[in-house]
Amino acid sequence: MNNYTAGDGRRFWIVGLQADRHWPALCRVVGRPEWLADPRYGDARARAVNAVPLIAALDEIFATKPLAEWSEAFAAEPDFFWSPVNTLEDVVADEQFHAAGGIVEVPDGESSVPMVATPADFHGTPWAPRWTAPALGQHTEEVLAELAARRGS
Repeated sequence: MNNYTAGDGRRFWIVGLQADRHWPALCRVVGRPEWLADPRYGDARARAVNAVPLIAALDEIFATKPLAEWSEAFAAEPDFFWSPVNTLEDVVADEQFHAAGGIVEVPDGESSVPMVATPADFHGTPWAPRWTAPALGQHTEEVLAELAARRGS
């Protein structure tokens, strides 16, 4: 498992959870079928020993195309597991993010403010806003009084 940068600067993860199963797909997708017979990469242990030059070679290869092109190549290999590293813009534009409740409207006086929802949700205790954010300075006197009391002032 590692992450790489495509030629357009977009990053992505490659996940090879089953080394023997996923290695041939990686070799095919990057156009290096000769790596299948290369003793430096003959098994997972050999690839680990030679990880530095292997990762450097993959870095060079992945820098040759934008992620959109790599995405098409990856899609053609069912045994190649990968995922893009989404930017904030990608996430906010994603329909599934919104369908899953990724943005919530938090009350703010007479209106509301869209905010990113909590990533954790627990059965029986769904998230709901409990109150609005305080106004600037709203609790200053209370906080200062509590600090003074703790210091014994």
